Amino acid sequence: MFKRILLYALAPFWLIPQFLKAQPTVSEADSLALVALYNSTGGANWTNKTGWLKDPVSQWYGITIYYNWVDEINLSNNNLTGDLSGLANAIITHPYALYYVSVMNLSNNNLTGTVPKEIIRNTLNESRASGPPNKVSLNKKSAGFYQLRLNNNNFTGLFPAEVHNVYDMSVLDISNNNLSGFLFNPQQMSMYIETVNLSNNHFDFADFEPNAGFFNQNAAKYIISPQKAIGSGKTQVVNYGDNTTLGFGTVNGQYNAFTWYKNNLALPNSNQNPLALNGVTESAAGSYKFAVTNSQIQGLTLNSATISLLVRTLINQADSLALVNLYNNAGGTSWLRKANWLIGRVADWEGVTVSGDRVTGLALANNNLSGSIPPSFVNLNALQFINFAGNNLSTGAANLPTNMLSIQIQNNQFSDLPNFTNFRSLQTLNISNNNLTFEDFEPFATWLVGKSFPIISPQKIGRA
Repeated sequence: MFKRILLYALAPFWLIPQFLKAQPTVSEADSLALVALYNSTGGANWTNKTGWLKDPVSQWYGITIYYNWVDEINLSNNNLTGDLSGLANAIITHPYALYYVSVMNLSNNNLTGTVPKEIIRNTLNESRASGPPNKVSLNKKSAGFYQLRLNNNNFTGLFPAEVHNVYDMSVLDISNNNLSGFLFNPQQMSMYIETVNLSNNHFDFADFEPNAGFFNQNAAKYIISPQKAIGSGKTQVVNYGDNTTLGFGTVNGQYNAFTWYKNNLALPNSNQNPLALNGVTESAAGSYKFAVTNSQIQGLTLNSATISLLVRTLINQADSLALVNLYNNAGGTSWLRKANWLIGRVADWEGVTVSGDRVTGLALANNNLSGSIPPSFVNLNALQFINFAGNNLSTGAANLPTNMLSIQIQNNQFSDLPNFTNFRSLQTLNISNNNLTFEDFEPFATWLVGKSFPIISPQKIGRA
């Protein structure tokens, strides 16, 4: 509106009626620039492309003409795809193309690549100061309040520092992109600024620290919070007992302070990046992320994406061999439930419980085990419980390790037993319904006296 008032003031009064009635005829440079925009951003697939490339430019959807130049480009939420390099090249080829645009709104599309400096009005070269030849001339510092809205796209890289030169800019919205590396000095921008929205990009504290005081004092106009998450969510696997570090690379800023979180609970003494974890155990597994604050920048916290830490247990070799031998000796190929046995991690074998690098439990009841428990089974000296009840095992009970807390081998065909006198931690014992005789119990008869937990009766008809 200010631009138009200025034009009226400059025009001789006897030309004003004709000026107002004139049919807009857009300059060739502006027309070619718009055609380049259409072609380079998938114009054929725009949501609304009414009039484009066939009707007069003044009738093209989203284009507002004033006199013989393009005044506004409003193509928000119109399925523009691709980048703006075609438009930039057209402006380079035709230096006065889109010279007088006061509003460029390309928000809410799917534009990619960098933001070319050429699309920022009045920044291509100083020769523009005198205005296009043979046109109604406006001084470079025109009265129109310029708006550039590129928010909600996928622009990357640096934003052009040439935005300093647009003295009459009132709105700059580049939020919700993937921009990084803040270059321009906000203190050199237009005195007419109403809003500069830099939020939801990948700017970090180092981008804002040089003008920290300015951003703090002008937080209502210069919107910098929030920013997108640092890094992309990932899964990190570490071997049990190893050292590892968690992080997403460097977060720039001289006055940064870090707080790490595990499963959404703050970790004490975690002001570090990356986070060092030494001698990892199973308890270290979980979801990690960090938050960064800066003592110089108010109202902004940078948050990282999530790292899912998995602790891979490398089972003790003797334990692994003992289980393989059990599978082979006890008819593993005929077991009813044997998911992942011999093909996956031991911790994933059905019925196997693992703690750290040791096997601590076996639950294989009613699973069609037959044959024997192998001699190597005694090497499972971290084993705390077994449940082999309801199978058809006949020998090898004497190979049970002595450190166990619970043994359930009832309803099998066992005809041998270990000397339970040596099982000093045992709390549960069920050996009923096997082929055991008094001779098998006599070696630990004294041990049985006074103990209520062993279940030894009944037994099947004794062996011959």
